Amino acid sequence: MRYFLISTSLFVLFGNNAVLAQKSLFRKADHEYNRMRYSTAIQYYESGLASDSLDIVAVERLALSYKNIRDYKNAEKWFARAIYLSPENVRF
Repeated sequence: MRYFLISTSLFVLFGNNAVLAQKSLFRKADHEYNRMRYSTAIQYYESGLASDSLDIVAVERLALSYKNIRDYKNAEKWFARAIYLSPENVRF
């Protein structure tokens, strides 16, 4: 029982760090996006989406960032992903 509690505690502790790191990446990406620094925002969004590819807001903003820097090939790819993830809630 004691080993179970220790291993569970360690799992929760390290699992939370991964979630916090991911949220930090999305916060940084949103900050850069709002300041119209799309190239930097793209880097943060892609890093965050590597571990959570289901965050629809991040996917949409990544697509819009690519569109704003006129990288239409990547924009199309991410717009398609946003539509696939949530066809009824797409806001662009």
